[in-house]
Amino acid sequence: MAKELVFQGAGAGPTRAAQYIRMSTEHQRYSPDNQRIAIAAFAAYRGFEIVRTYEDSGKSGLTLSGRPALKQMLSDVLSGTADFDTILVLDVSRWGRFQNTDHPRAGRRQTSFERARADI
Repeated sequence: MAKELVFQGAGAGPTRAAQYIRMSTEHQRYSPDNQRIAIAAFAAYRGFEIVRTYEDSGKSGLTLSGRPALKQMLSDVLSGTADFDTILVLDVSRWGRFQNTDHPRAGRRQTSFERARADI
């Protein structure tokens, strides 16, 4: 489910953002460097300043276990210590591989961030 982002008014400066990067194997076309380049281009075009990077390289998107960067990002947002307002991710497949999108917990991570008022 897409969420519309609310941008600050003109002259207010860029919106502070974190980027989340994940790649499960070296054979994927979505290398961490390619993700950074694409996210940086989007951020520059849309007025975001990337102030934090969370990266889980070589990690499966099937579960939260073994993904320390995603766990840290979730902790930072939920604890209120995050120094950013928005999370940028290349596409939903980098966020996670939800095998059953109808399962009640499939959107739990996104919902947790939204409750903490972090745009995705």
